[in-house]
Amino acid sequence: MYDIMLMVAIVMWMVPVTWWVFRHRVGPDALYSLVGEEQLNNFRASLGDKDVIHVVQFTDPDAQDYCDRTLYMVAFVILTAGWFILLCALVVFVTDKILSKFLCFLLCRLSESRLYGISSDDEERRQLHSSDPEDSPRGVTQPTLI
Repeated sequence: MYDIMLMVAIVMWMVPVTWWVFRHRVGPDALYSLVGEEQLNNFRASLGDKDVIHVVQFTDPDAQDYCDRTLYMVAFVILTAGWFILLCALVVFVTDKILSKFLCFLLCRLSESRLYGISSDDEERRQLHSSDPEDSPRGVTQPTLI
């Protein structure tokens, strides 16, 4: 459960931060044409985004849409690594659940039968004969079905 909660927390952090970084790289015109103005405005409102979307440029430091290239690329690399790590964690989590539930159950069952020398036929015979009168406590006979 801890794994799931941590992955949800990471996604809840990654979505708005990724949106904040990449919206300026793509620009408002491309976003509006891709998603539609009303849907984009609703999405931005749900994230609490009230900033003006600029197309980021790295050449004119006096312009309003200027961003330091190093700062932007560090943010881009960190976000990409975060999504990659999250994807790997999800794959490991799902693989672990599949392997531990299905394969481990089968392997444990096989190893138990080998360890105690019990085959499935021996186990059935033991269960069938457990209703024998000599196995019942204090000489009480158990009813048998005919």
